[in-house]
Amino acid sequence: MPVFVNPRGHLSPFGEKPTIAVNTGWPEKHLLARPNDALGQAILDYRDKWQHHKDFPVEGPWDSRRGEIFLRDLDEPEAEFDEVPRYRVKPAAAFIGCVLFTQGQISSFQGYPANPSELEPENESARRVLSFMMRYLGS
Repeated sequence: MPVFVNPRGHLSPFGEKPTIAVNTGWPEKHLLARPNDALGQAILDYRDKWQHHKDFPVEGPWDSRRGEIFLRDLDEPEAEFDEVPRYRVKPAAAFIGCVLFTQGQISSFQGYPANPSELEPENESARRVLSFMMRYLGS
């Protein structure tokens, strides 16, 4: 989660305002985004815009279904189910599961691909799988 500036706190010996990491929930009203923190500012703007909407995620901006902060437009319906991830093969040939595909072919695959660096996501589900693998598995 992003770190926010607390303008109410005491200045440090270096004249800096204290910062607060918000690990769960939404930042309190008095907190500010740090300079050049686009995500922090987006979270504050989202909270201010949607906090009175009936579908506002009161638990915070973290979406456990996606495994990331997700600030969706609450006026747009959310899909009930994720579609099957689809990938496009980048090298001349690559295995997806136990099937060999050639460059440019698209494959649907439910699970974690063995060689994610050889694939390009073709839909949002595939993008999230590859993003998760790169972030947490270092693949």
